[in-house]
Amino acid sequence: MAILPYHSPDLLLWQRVALSIDVLLLAWLWPKTLDSHDSSRDWWKRGFGLFIGWGRVWQARRDGAALKTALTQRWPEFRAFIHMALLGVVLLPVVLLSWLVACLPDSPEDRWLAGFPEPISITVDVDNDGKSTRRAFALTASLHEQHARQDLSEDDFNSLQAQGAKPCPGSEQADKSMLDKAKPDSSPTSQSNAKKEPNRCLMVQPWLPRNLILREKVLTADPLLKPELEVKFQASAESPKQDDFDQIRGLDLQNRNFDYADFSRSSLPKVDLRYASLKQAALIGSRLDRALMQYTHLENANLERGKSIGADFSSASLIGTNLSYADLTDAILVLTKLTGLDSRFVTLNGVDLSFSNLVGATLDETKLVGANLESANLTGMDFNGFSVKGAVVRASVDLTGANLNNAKLNGTHLSHAILLGADLRIDRKPLTENEIIVLAEELRGALSHTAEYRGSDNLYELEERIEEFKRRASHPADFSRILKPIQPPCLRNSEDKDLLPHCMVAEALTDKDRQLFIDIFLRLTCESSAVASRMIERTLNYHWDYGWLSKPLLDASQSNIKCTGIAGLSEEIKAQLKKLVTPDTGNLEKPVTFMVRQAHHKRN
Repeated sequence: MAILPYHSPDLLLWQRVALSIDVLLLAWLWPKTLDSHDSSRDWWKRGFGLFIGWGRVWQARRDGAALKTALTQRWPEFRAFIHMALLGVVLLPVVLLSWLVACLPDSPEDRWLAGFPEPISITVDVDNDGKSTRRAFALTASLHEQHARQDLSEDDFNSLQAQGAKPCPGSEQADKSMLDKAKPDSSPTSQSNAKKEPNRCLMVQPWLPRNLILREKVLTADPLLKPELEVKFQASAESPKQDDFDQIRGLDLQNRNFDYADFSRSSLPKVDLRYASLKQAALIGSRLDRALMQYTHLENANLERGKSIGADFSSASLIGTNLSYADLTDAILVLTKLTGLDSRFVTLNGVDLSFSNLVGATLDETKLVGANLESANLTGMDFNGFSVKGAVVRASVDLTGANLNNAKLNGTHLSHAILLGADLRIDRKPLTENEIIVLAEELRGALSHTAEYRGSDNLYELEERIEEFKRRASHPADFSRILKPIQPPCLRNSEDKDLLPHCMVAEALTDKDRQLFIDIFLRLTCESSAVASRMIERTLNYHWDYGWLSKPLLDASQSNIKCTGIAGLSEEIKAQLKKLVTPDTGNLEKPVTFMVRQAHHKRN
């Protein structure tokens, strides 16, 4: 039982095989001790012989003397059968418990047993509307899974809550909606029904969890972490300083399986989770500062209100992940899969989303200040709060200083966006019908695994979302009702005059125009080191476009004026900026992008 939270199929298989061998040995040795000739074969033969000779006993049932004689003759078989039954009662449940009950989540046996109706299988996960999202075999749920107990009486509800059970997601909202529906009718009958309607639902904790539960912990590779450091790295604490990070070692958890694990409000600084699986894991309010998450599976994981500052999610899969209210400042999400992402109030300042897939994603009130979205696929993405139900939220996305050069924005809603200093030289090539179908099927596959659209009951909503995506993907990006002051400085291609009439043509910037950008970029870089790293990276790697930014950045790094964002730049980076200031910039070789990122992370 203790090995289940480690989610190792090989280890579990060896444990099952060893246990089965133990059962076979007991089934062989115990009969030897009971048989007068120490023969297990004869003992088992006598036990099963009862069924062979049962016909004679049945024939003599009406003759008392004959029945007594038959039973006396068959007594050794009866005794062996009783012993055999007792042995089976002891050993068979052990085998069944090992192979069918103590199983890993989403294993073949778990999915098979979860497919049975109640009461054989019960709900172990519910969504915010109280609907079942995952089921498990009843015995498995009772022993190993946090499971939902609904329609509880008031006494049971209070008793379980006192034992540590937590309310089901959305149960309070469900109760409130039920009471609101009963308000118009003030009759005594309706009022009595209203008192019975609220669904008291609690998530009951298991006796022997099969999923790792490590809540409100500070997890590092240091066996004896100093108390003062533990306080600084608490999930609720302010962001630690560079000196604090230098004093700790992150855990090495590569290639591990943490599906359905609960790390809520825990802190895992500098953790190495490359190639790990955290599908449907709970990371609510957790901290993953400077974590290595390359190629990590985070499908349907919950990172709500978490902080992953400076984390590297390159090539990770965040399909269906909940990032609402999360802070991913200065994170790297290069080549990351964010298809169908639906989150609100996400902070992505200075994040690198280049070449990432955000097809059909929805991000309300998102902050992308200084972010790099170069060549990212944002087809059908909605920064304006479009929902499947057709409601349009008057939200805004902050793209101040963001780089969307060559990004695909077909059908993307950028209404009410803030585009100060943004590079909007997007890829305006229209999508073909076949390309739209391929993207729609990719979105369908991503959404069908999320809790909101999983199952046949949500098929209509899923098809509605897909059809809306196809309609939007066939149209150009929507920059209507942009939140803009008079002539905001943003860059566009010369052919995008109708789409972005208020932006400036990148190839025809005057010195006055450039000064507007310089003022914005210097303000951003001085306020945020995350944005500063992206601005310096953009200047070095695209010196043919942004070479005029090198001197102001270099002057700011060398001046006495407080500019925390670019203070302490390495000499290597300063040397690169100096080369851009000199007249022979045309011969400058394109530097490696990760060099800037590496230098920035070392500084912080």
